[in-house]
Amino acid sequence: MIELGAELGYAKVRIADVISDAGVSRPTFYEYFSDKDQCFLAALSAAAELFLAQLHCRVIDTAPELAELTILTECIRFARQHPAHARLLFCEALAGGPRSLDVRDRLIHDTVVLLQDAHSRRPTDAPAPDLPPWSAVATVHWMLSQRLRRNNSNFDELERELTGWMASYTRPAHEHRWTTIEPDQLPLPPPSPFNSELPAETPGALPSGRPRIPRGDVARNQRERLMKATATVAFEKGYNATSISEIIAVARLDAKTFYTHFANKQQAFLAAHQLGFEHTMAVAAGAFFSASEWRERTWRGILAGSQFQAGHPLLTHMLYVQSYAIGAEGIQRVEATHAAFKLFLGEGNQHAVKTRSDTTMQAIIAANFEIAFHLSRQGRGEEIARCASLMTYLCLAPFLGPQHATEFVTSKVTSGGEDR
Repeated sequence: MIELGAELGYAKVRIADVISDAGVSRPTFYEYFSDKDQCFLAALSAAAELFLAQLHCRVIDTAPELAELTILTECIRFARQHPAHARLLFCEALAGGPRSLDVRDRLIHDTVVLLQDAHSRRPTDAPAPDLPPWSAVATVHWMLSQRLRRNNSNFDELERELTGWMASYTRPAHEHRWTTIEPDQLPLPPPSPFNSELPAETPGALPSGRPRIPRGDVARNQRERLMKATATVAFEKGYNATSISEIIAVARLDAKTFYTHFANKQQAFLAAHQLGFEHTMAVAAGAFFSASEWRERTWRGILAGSQFQAGHPLLTHMLYVQSYAIGAEGIQRVEATHAAFKLFLGEGNQHAVKTRSDTTMQAIIAANFEIAFHLSRQGRGEEIARCASLMTYLCLAPFLGPQHATEFVTSKVTSGGEDR
């Protein structure tokens, strides 16, 4: 399962392939596993256990102020030594459904515990990255997954670039603000004046009988209900376990109406994903371009985008959590989303002491992505709005320095969001 999962991807692996490669009979397979998912989860857990055993030894034996860099180095070492295990762990865990995401969450959590233990042991004047531990660890995982998915084994360049990304947040440990802060401890920022026209509530069912409204409005009502229903069921069960019958039941429509709008389940998921992305981009871009100065632009864009996503947690869950399970087209959507948001960062190099690379910008976006992913996974999507100051800090610090970035976002929250 490890070898086939890495080679073919979770969705394409069949039990017949597993037993053929393993050289066992089908009855023997079912003596150990009830289905493909159980076998996949066992393989995923074995890969996670192997990785954590190596990581624990390295972090314990390394100076505590170097813990983040040690974790980065060990992730890349693991990918070199165990490429199939690494691809399963860093890539396919995102595609296997809620239980495989649980394995990923536990792996990151256990790594964060190691990191927090190192933080408790480091000298207060030691220079270290002022980054939330979960975001730091998950960003390394995400960036490595992109290389593995493309079969790009230039890990030296990735390690060098991510080392530089982490270093851009470095300051003495006693000055840290963001290392220990939790989303619910962040102050709720002021409301953005840039809002989406998309209502948070699902449109109601149309009256029975012949509609007395234009056909276009009927179609729009049906399509939106189906997309919202898709997001609702996906939040509860995940892409792989969701059925069209469940979607139409939640939408209170029939199969004929579903197939009028979508050819299959994948199209419905992609449409819901696109709906969330388009509205996030619309409000974020409108807010971003409403200001003349880049720091203010970044703050306004993140504030508006995060508040839209907090107000539509089911679509946000679709946007961040479900993309990889949809398949290649879903992954392409994620990469297109990251490329779109990277446009907002390009101006930062005009203000930077040191020019930041394309890889650094990808890491910045991934760090923000992982905050929203983590909260959505926990059913806390409404807390994304509280993270506007943290997300802005993550975007600004590599260009302006962590102290300046912290001072700026603090001023935005304490001044009610007005220009300073």
